Amino acid sequence: MIANDLIIFDQKVGEDLRGYLNLTDIWRIAGSPSTKTPPNWRQNPTTDEYILAVAQNLGKSYVKGKNDTNSVIYTKSGRGGGTFAHVLVALAYGEYLSPELAVEIKRTYQRVRTGDLTLVDEILAKADAARHHNEVRDLSKEIRKKYTDSLANHGAKSAIGYCTDAIYEVLLGGTAKQIIHDRQLPAKTNVRNTLPTGELLQTMNTEYLSAERIDGLDIQGKEPCAEASRQVARYVKRIFADVREDKPLGDSE
Repeated sequence: MIANDLIIFDQKVGEDLRGYLNLTDIWRIAGSPSTKTPPNWRQNPTTDEYILAVAQNLGKSYVKGKNDTNSVIYTKSGRGGGTFAHVLVALAYGEYLSPELAVEIKRTYQRVRTGDLTLVDEILAKADAARHHNEVRDLSKEIRKKYTDSLANHGAKSAIGYCTDAIYEVLLGGTAKQIIHDRQLPAKTNVRNTLPTGELLQTMNTEYLSAERIDGLDIQGKEPCAEASRQVARYVKRIFADVREDKPLGDSE
């Protein structure tokens, strides 16, 4: 099976090649406390009983902590790692994290069973939204390269993270490290990959215009490039705010 992106709240949930979902990503996206991480959840006696029942129903085993192709749940270390589980286990974990999510899952299941045709439209709408976010994310990677290339060409190659933080502080309220802490994201998370579409659009617009300004004015060095990025970030933030508040935009003609 080829892994496909599953998008929840505009954020990606990792999958392995068998379609097992990354419970660690679900925990991160839900913004749940550290007491509800997958390892802590698996310590609950009722969790053990449920996972064992799923394994028996599917004719699989329940092997804790091993990447066993016959297991319904396993832990993977390193980059892209986490706790991966069969979709039935992942749904149970999602319900454990969020009562609201549990209600939505049950309502959706009921509508499928009763043949509610409007559900199809909703699923397609969500798929379109996910596709749109993926397209924005792909474009943002190209713009990110344009920005980092500009920094490298203007004496700020070693300050890419510093200049990026200058943008994040204006748009998102803190450096990457602070955002990870405030949003309860796992350490070493790539903040950009967790941003909802609106924040990602502001970030990529800022990076594009910052690169244009740095190149056009031939700005050189760490601090000048960071300050140029801050100035553009304030400009972009103000534009987005003015649009939301229905303020006059540009010339009144």
